[in-house]
Amino acid sequence: MENRWPAVSIIIPTQSFDARTKECLAGCEQLDYPDYEIIIIPDELSSETIDTGRRRWLAAAVLPGEKKNRGVSIARGEICAFIDSDAYPAPDWLKNGVRYLLSPENGAVGGPNLTPPHDNLSQKLCGLILSSLLALGKFSLRYRKAKLYYPLELPSCNLLVKKKLFQELEGFNTRLLTAEDASLSFEITRQGYRLVYAPDVVVYHHRRPVFRKYFWQIFCYGRDKRALLQSLPLREITGRLCYYLLPVAIPAGVLCLLMTIISPVLRPVFVPVFSVYFLSVLAESIYLGKRWWLLVGWGIIGTHFSYSYGFWSGHEQKQN
Repeated sequence: MENRWPAVSIIIPTQSFDARTKECLAGCEQLDYPDYEIIIIPDELSSETIDTGRRRWLAAAVLPGEKKNRGVSIARGEICAFIDSDAYPAPDWLKNGVRYLLSPENGAVGGPNLTPPHDNLSQKLCGLILSSLLALGKFSLRYRKAKLYYPLELPSCNLLVKKKLFQELEGFNTRLLTAEDASLSFEITRQGYRLVYAPDVVVYHHRRPVFRKYFWQIFCYGRDKRALLQSLPLREITGRLCYYLLPVAIPAGVLCLLMTIISPVLRPVFVPVFSVYFLSVLAESIYLGKRWWLLVGWGIIGTHFSYSYGFWSGHEQKQN
């Protein structure tokens, strides 16, 4: 890998070969990289889904994690690059990403998944909410360009992994609808490798429209993240306490609010806390959303409650 560009297999899980998948595929075929193939995994094959040039197809009506694992099983590349079917890459996506994987201490690399400039207003509002530090904390960095850093996890909508390492770790957790990428990330770091967030490894990811579909997405994130954390030994959970901050803070905040309403004696204690919270939401909403600040503010608050509710719900994962 030191003296040449290693072969890369791009893996795209999808339900059908729809307009978004075609856009993703078109973007992948325009990449500035000398040696790569594209493996697309829909639920079913059709007359359009035939192997041509770089394209290879594999039918699998299973959860996304299993689709991606099956894609890796037939991949020819030394590096596997994962992208969602409703996203498309920047032209230098592979070239920039592979450079980081030339370092032996790096096991996987990802970068920003940005809102496409031609998304509609509802989707752009979703992108603003996701990029809010107040809404998602440090996880908001994946939705905007930030400085290079080494995160706890990387999302599989923009992820390059060394194939040999991926196979040694037995791939994605196939029991989860989401958070399968977090599970893989934890396994990679457990083996002593670094995860790299690189600001020049860019994909453009279409957003869910606000608010119903977006809140459902956040609910699923919280639900599956708890399922993942429950499978970890206690010594590893203590190093990831940040995952529990929001799920604990929201129920505690609701309880404090009820206590404030019931008991006027507690108002001097809790009213300042709620004032700081809502003023912070207001300030960030105006900064991010400008004339759409009210919708962005509602989205930030709704994100907190949706994630927390999903985290504590305990519902089973279902493919949607």
